[in-house]
Amino acid sequence: MPFAVKNLFDVAGLSTRAGSKINRDLPASPRDATLIERMEAAGAVLVGALNMGEYAYDFTGENAHDGPSRNPHDPARMAGGSSGGSGSAVGGALVPIALGSDTNGSIRVPSSFCGIFGLKPTYGRLSRARSFPFVASLDHLGPFARSVTDLALAYDVMQGPDTEDPACVARPVEPTMPLLDEGIGGLRVAIAGGYFQQNLLPEAVEAVARVAKALGATQVVELPEAARARAAAFIITTTEGAALHLDRLRKRPNDFDPAVRDRLFSGAMIPAVHVDKAQKFRRWFRDMVLELFQSVDVILAPATPCAAPKIGQANFTLDGVELPVRPNIGIHTQPISFIGLPVAAVPVPLEPMPIGVQIIAALARGHRAAGCLRAGTDGRCERACAERTLTMDIDLPDVLAEVTAQFQRYEKALVSNDVAVLDELFRNDSRTLRYGIGENLYGYAEIAAFRAGRPAAGLMRRIDRTVITTYGRDTAIASTLFYRDSAPGRVGRQMQTWIRFPEAGESSRPMSASSTSPRAFERERLNHEPGRSSDPRAAADRARAGRAARRSPVIAGRKDHARRRAAPATCR
Repeated sequence: MPFAVKNLFDVAGLSTRAGSKINRDLPASPRDATLIERMEAAGAVLVGALNMGEYAYDFTGENAHDGPSRNPHDPARMAGGSSGGSGSAVGGALVPIALGSDTNGSIRVPSSFCGIFGLKPTYGRLSRARSFPFVASLDHLGPFARSVTDLALAYDVMQGPDTEDPACVARPVEPTMPLLDEGIGGLRVAIAGGYFQQNLLPEAVEAVARVAKALGATQVVELPEAARARAAAFIITTTEGAALHLDRLRKRPNDFDPAVRDRLFSGAMIPAVHVDKAQKFRRWFRDMVLELFQSVDVILAPATPCAAPKIGQANFTLDGVELPVRPNIGIHTQPISFIGLPVAAVPVPLEPMPIGVQIIAALARGHRAAGCLRAGTDGRCERACAERTLTMDIDLPDVLAEVTAQFQRYEKALVSNDVAVLDELFRNDSRTLRYGIGENLYGYAEIAAFRAGRPAAGLMRRIDRTVITTYGRDTAIASTLFYRDSAPGRVGRQMQTWIRFPEAGESSRPMSASSTSPRAFERERLNHEPGRSSDPRAAADRARAGRAARRSPVIAGRKDHARRRAAPATCR
């Protein structure tokens, strides 16, 4: 099963950007994030890192350095943030699963706007080891998916304690897959009232009503002082974030997104007495909400106040008041992550745009609400998501043959250091990228100059396998495992994105390539279970078998070249 990650996850061999310009100067990560390792150990294949709002301080999915993540249902609209690329990639059927982070709503907002499922687990349930932080006391990591089954699969394999994240709890794995079809018998489901029924456009009201009807929910409960909880979350977010970035703010203020920089500057000037009050209120609010959960098991609330706004839209009107879009998209998510409650966003396929609903459970009891994810939308949202994957051409024979031939030509030129052929193959474009173990190159000119000065020695490699998957007629991903005699028993990997520009009359050309040195991957990385062979090829065979046993909707049926569709999306 292929998956992708928000680019605040460490990916071995790449700098962890966290959506920023500044982090591009960081050295390459020596090791994958814990959650990537656990996904790959279960047979998933990482295909890349995705766009995000700078340093995760964003609700729109717009990035001042790399451009916006676009909504797969309407590219003129926001994907939501800060995990915008993750929502866009899953909603657009580029991958069945993506990982993101959620501090104040950054999984739930893109899930709502892009019409997909998203899970923010209980605080401390999934390890954050080797991911770039934002607000340590509020940060959560979690998955996006187009189906409840894929969401549960990803969550289950990522569970488990991790001493490298001090906040990760030493709690045994609690599988959710067996609970999905148990339904909601015996669960006490309520609707959030008061604060959560204000500041809504009609589509958000309709979405909550539909999910409530499907779950038979009529009881209304009120989370006390939810508006103060959101205000306290703002204070803790901006002050912790400012403390984290203070050195960067002093040394490189002009390299920040101005909107992010200004909020961090403001956080640095908030008096400590306000932070102290916010933290004390946080404990009180947590106790009050947990007391509320003595009488209910699940609470429903809107995920966003509206469907996805237009990219660049500055203001919207809620309850007759014109408000700035960027800080107020998360008006209904912030009080929930403020106290670490587990919450899933489920999509409701309205027209013309989908919108999400939060299904909230008590701390460490999210698994009990698993049946709500499927029952809550009566299967309609899963069918809607599935329909978006039914008409994309996966591995068309002629396209696959063309890219395979081009890749073979590339490989021959690489090992022989045929600079002329390599220069011809790569697209002459300022957006062409190359990431290596010791260099990050941006634009064709930088890549060509690097290649011209590179010594020929050491380029010879032996390919273990290359998997090429084509999407439609104009996009392909090539994933290669390779060995070098200079690093016996170790495996390197390379990922390439090949793009065809039909208007230019071109064949497919690589526009991005990332590779990691065999020295970066000890062969034991491929063998996590005691007693298994240390042969990397044997481990690769096991990984293939694992993927085949749990084939995702995106790649199932590849052999018969089934028609599949992805709505247009940009996950830059």
